[in-house]
Amino acid sequence: MSNKEIRKLALKKIIYGSDMALISTVYFFTAVLFVTLSEMLIYILIKMAGIEDYHPLDPAYYARSHTALILLILRCTGYAALFSALMFLVCRSFISFTTESGTGGVNKFLTGHIGKLLLPSLKNNIRLILLKLLVATPLTISIYGIIYYTRLGERGGVDIGGLLLFMMSIGFTLVWIGVLIRYYISLSLVPYIIDLNPRANFFDACDLSIKLMDGNHTHTLGFMISLIPVLLPCLFVYPMFIIYPYIMECRLLFAKEIMGEYWHDKIPAMAKRWEKQMGRKE
Repeated sequence: MSNKEIRKLALKKIIYGSDMALISTVYFFTAVLFVTLSEMLIYILIKMAGIEDYHPLDPAYYARSHTALILLILRCTGYAALFSALMFLVCRSFISFTTESGTGGVNKFLTGHIGKLLLPSLKNNIRLILLKLLVATPLTISIYGIIYYTRLGERGGVDIGGLLLFMMSIGFTLVWIGVLIRYYISLSLVPYIIDLNPRANFFDACDLSIKLMDGNHTHTLGFMISLIPVLLPCLFVYPMFIIYPYIMECRLLFAKEIMGEYWHDKIPAMAKRWEKQMGRKE
């Protein structure tokens, strides 16, 4: 299917499953509201305790207080786990909604074992995030080099060697951004592979995603760019009843198009094998 056909089909499915669209929007609005209220409550309690030196929106505050930085990291980790869990539940529902009846037995099994599927899925999603951060590490170093030599140049302290390193940092940053875009696109199917079968080995899921995305990078990038006009309203109005579910359904249909026979055959087969393994344990 073309990008236009995928978007058109996604809209039809969302209109047909308007109750699911509403539920998924409410889920994430509730999560955002929970995080906002939690941070407001923490701020109020700290101020009531008489602690005036608390500036949660000031990056310099965390540079001064390592304890505050550690607590921020712990809170963000908890919030990330919350959003990952909600993402799994919503994506799992959308997969069941999108998949044909031929794999209905697998979908019924997976939907009925959400509690046992959730933890393995969260672990694999955390591994994926850490892998992406690891690959992005060289980019942070080169960006730091650009910032460092820019500030040094403003003070007039850059020699020929510093200028050369500055130019090398710019060149490496541009090249590595291209590498990251290609690599992240190669791993874009991993969440769907994991959601279809959270028991799948993480590195096998990465290898399968890279294999399936081979030759589809330009197509995927073009599809992502085609969604930008739809994403823009999300920057101004939230929650949107139709925008977020529509984007998820578009991405899901696109992933299904790329995965082809793996969606219809090999991925459900892995879930069936896990069903047998779980049946023996139970």
